[in-house]
Amino acid sequence: MEVTKGKLVNQTTKGELLFAINPSEYRIETGFDYAVEPRVGQPASVVAFRSGSPTKLSFTLILDKDADDKLNFSKVDQFLKSLHKVEDATQSVPKVQFKMGALHFTGFVRRYDLRVFRFDAKGEMSGAKVDFEVLSDGTYEGAAS
Repeated sequence: MEVTKGKLVNQTTKGELLFAINPSEYRIETGFDYAVEPRVGQPASVVAFRSGSPTKLSFTLILDKDADDKLNFSKVDQFLKSLHKVEDATQSVPKVQFKMGALHFTGFVRRYDLRVFRFDAKGEMSGAKVDFEVLSDGTYEGAAS
């Protein structure tokens, strides 16, 4: 029985990277930008909100053929390469959507880091970790994309 906890979807190609046993955690990080105007002779400066920073989602996927014998690393490679293609219409890389449980987070991959930690007897990948950072397209914050 196959169990899928979540997926990362390329919104242009509709390619998917499915995962069942991880990530064990994900991190959502955001911040805000303020204008700070010092007031001479006053006990505090005036602080004015300027804007929010893009929210960042970070997570690590562990891809292991020992845990999933149907794992196809060439499809993983194709998916990762698809994240580099600049779309003619938008002059941007494709959006991705991270879906896990109730969280649906849409944005742009800021970076990913693929680390292969095991190879089979033929020299093919059999275990890897991929760290991702995805910047929100504004939908997570409730802004128009």
